[in-house]
Amino acid sequence: LRGLIPDTGDLALAPAKFLPANATATGLIWTDGFVYAATTNTCGGAPTAVYAMDFVAETKPVTTWQSNGAPIMGIALGFDGTLYVSTGESDSDYANSIVALEGKTLKVQHIYSTKTDPFITTPVVFTEGDRTYVAATTSMSLHVLDTASFATPVVRTEPQANVRFTGDGVTTWRDGAGTRWLLTAGSGGNIAYALVGNSVVERWRKQLVAPRTP
Repeated sequence: LRGLIPDTGDLALAPAKFLPANATATGLIWTDGFVYAATTNTCGGAPTAVYAMDFVAETKPVTTWQSNGAPIMGIALGFDGTLYVSTGESDSDYANSIVALEGKTLKVQHIYSTKTDPFITTPVVFTEGDRTYVAATTSMSLHVLDTASFATPVVRTEPQANVRFTGDGVTTWRDGAGTRWLLTAGSGGNIAYALVGNSVVERWRKQLVAPRTP
């Protein structure tokens, strides 16, 4: 891991060992002195795992959580420091799941599993009032979880014959009127949902030519 001076590109600190050699890394996150990343595809013989480094500690210790072979689709950081990991299909106990990890130790706190429907997007985290939500899509459904009741989704949209979500991601925002929006990408077009209480309502759908990640 290398820290650079933004103005010059020069090294700010000596490089620190973070990930296995030749690993494919994704999802680099820095917050409050901790650095996170995930390794995928077992490149270089590296396990499919999440890594956390205490960058401000003198020895820069690294903690690891392994998904036991479940593909890691993405990682996202919650407002309380919890790390959320979405996983794809495998025979691992962590497959087809969103896994909540304690931010510093990477110990598993909660698991939400679809059992058979693999996630294909990185989670997004947002708040409404005093509630924190995590959202991600499988190819068939949008799932929205309340972090206070993680095992049961607040929302799971019903599969539609003409809609297949893609791995291009989910994004969210709150408009000036206070409506919370979730925008997804898929073969049936980009679909915008409004979060209304404990449900989502499809507000519009646009078929775009070669849309980029929302």
